[in-house]
Amino acid sequence: MALFGNIKSLDKQIISLGFLREVFDYLTSQRLPIIPSKVELGKGICAISSVYESKPRSEIPYESHLKNIDLQYVLLGNEIIEVNSKKNLKVLKEYDPEKDVIFYDNSTLGSSLLMSPGLISILFPEDAHIPGIISKEKEMMSKIVIKYPINLI
Repeated sequence: MALFGNIKSLDKQIISLGFLREVFDYLTSQRLPIIPSKVELGKGICAISSVYESKPRSEIPYESHLKNIDLQYVLLGNEIIEVNSKKNLKVLKEYDPEKDVIFYDNSTLGSSLLMSPGLISILFPEDAHIPGIISKEKEMMSKIVIKYPINLI
């Protein structure tokens, strides 16, 4: 089940889980501008910083991951992330273990999360998602995605 909200509010709720403490500390320390990069945080956790333009929904497939939880934190811009149970979707491209990703057809509508600066979505392996969808108009996005190994929880 995906979690979504303002990082400060979610931080208070998640703190009891403990396992995300170091990740939230890292995310809240980041400032603009970000440089596209991949940073290893230890224990197999990595942070991927990216800058990109949001796209029409029709151009992006659903994706899910088997080995990692995705924490998507927006620093700049507005986008929609659509979420659906992967059980509801048709596989387009089988699992790639090197990239830890499965791609799915996007013809089934899911729930939409409007992401803006300071918001975070936490997406578990059962949560197929379409990130980077245009909200009102194309925008440049700055976002950090944390890949958190599921075996650490």
